[in-house]
Amino acid sequence: MRFRDVEIWPRRSVLLALLVAVFALAACQSGPLSNSGAALQSSPQAGSIPEAGRLVTDFAGRQVAVPATIERVVTIGSLPVVNSFVFAMGYGDKIVNGLPQRFDPSRYKYHFLFGPKIASSPIMEGPDYTPNIEEILRARPDVILTMQEVVIQPLEQRGLPVIYLQWREPEDIRQVIRLLGEVFGEQERAEAYVAYFDETVERVRRRVADIPEDERVTVLYIDPQTMANTHLITEWWIEAAGGISVTKPIHRSESVSVTLEQVLAWDPDVIVVRTKKDAELLRSDERFASLRAVRSGRVHVTPTGAHLWAHRTSEQPLTVLWAAKTFYPDRFTDLDLAKEARSFYARFYDTELTEEQIAEILASGM
Repeated sequence: MRFRDVEIWPRRSVLLALLVAVFALAACQSGPLSNSGAALQSSPQAGSIPEAGRLVTDFAGRQVAVPATIERVVTIGSLPVVNSFVFAMGYGDKIVNGLPQRFDPSRYKYHFLFGPKIASSPIMEGPDYTPNIEEILRARPDVILTMQEVVIQPLEQRGLPVIYLQWREPEDIRQVIRLLGEVFGEQERAEAYVAYFDETVERVRRRVADIPEDERVTVLYIDPQTMANTHLITEWWIEAAGGISVTKPIHRSESVSVTLEQVLAWDPDVIVVRTKKDAELLRSDERFASLRAVRSGRVHVTPTGAHLWAHRTSEQPLTVLWAAKTFYPDRFTDLDLAKEARSFYARFYDTELTEEQIAEILASGM
């Protein structure tokens, strides 16, 4: 019996040694595997849904997990545009990043009203949209929204929930709003916005539908300092308001440059610009003196609220109303633009603006 014990012990020793080796190997691997698993679960592409959260698909086709309740939002890149989306969802008070210096605070001062934390929050990106990872991690965002595809990788590598938005075609606004309805759990609000958007465009379309082509106003949107139209969306709202954009035949990419000779040849009925300074340049520069729009006093500055109404913004329905009344004042004498704007901001931005504030937005153009 004692002989058998001695004979079996080496076998047990070998087995024990093998077991120890296996557990040691597993222990060595458990650190990296555990860390990788944690990163995977929090990675926007992993499809892991946080407890009581949601899984949404962004414009890059990425599945992003967001919590059920969004309390902290970070926006990166084209902030006037992206912030306007957040304002339309009623979540302006959840934005926890400031406006970089390239966004003039005098022009975008209404961001501080629609998003009260913006004025006192740290800047979370560099001049080339490079995200400030340290500040973003410190902010502990529930979601990050951006229209800059280049920032996705450095953010998602750190397990941050970043959602890519895109607005290239007019129809994209509906998709953006519906996606954000999913992100914030505000699908009904998103559908209400889309319905208002469509109803507003249709209201204007019916009013201008019987205007013959040769009686429609010709319109030029331009920066007279650079001689460029830098926003493709202008072609859409000019047409939606019943106008004919003179740059539409040549406007294929986001920005199109024109020559003085082209502008003089087009001789548009109406010119729309970004700022009062641009309007004064057109009125005072002898090069533009012969233009019909200048001679008839039909040089107009786009209103600015969350963003310039002439550019991409969730305020786009107001852009169409403003443009229609500007192009055809006789057909829209009953349109109270101040009332429409005040109702819009109250309904979708959750902000009651005073009559003075609305008048300032309509007459803006710093």
